[in-house]
Amino acid sequence: MYGSRLVICRTHGLPMLSEYRGIRSIGFCQKNFQNIDPIPEDAVIDLDRINHTLAAVNCMFMDELTAGMRLTDRLFIAKALLLDL
Repeated sequence: MYGSRLVICRTHGLPMLSEYRGIRSIGFCQKNFQNIDPIPEDAVIDLDRINHTLAAVNCMFMDELTAGMRLTDRLFIAKALLLDL
C-alpha cells in the first residue's frame, strides 16, 4: 500500500506506549480511534516492555545455543543453522 508501514499500523492500530528521550507517549492509528475519550494507559501495549522481554528471551536462547562455544562475533542465522546441536 505504501513504502514504509509504521509499527503502529503493523499491529492493526492498537494503542502502543513507548518512550523516546525520556518522554512517554501513546501512539495509535487515527483511523481506528475516532471520536473517543483519551485511551487509558492500562489499555495499551507497552512496546518497550515487549522489546525488553524479547531481548531477554533472545539472550537466554543464545546462552543455551552457544553453551561451551567461544563466539567473538554475531551468530548469523545462516551459521546457526549449520550448528550441530
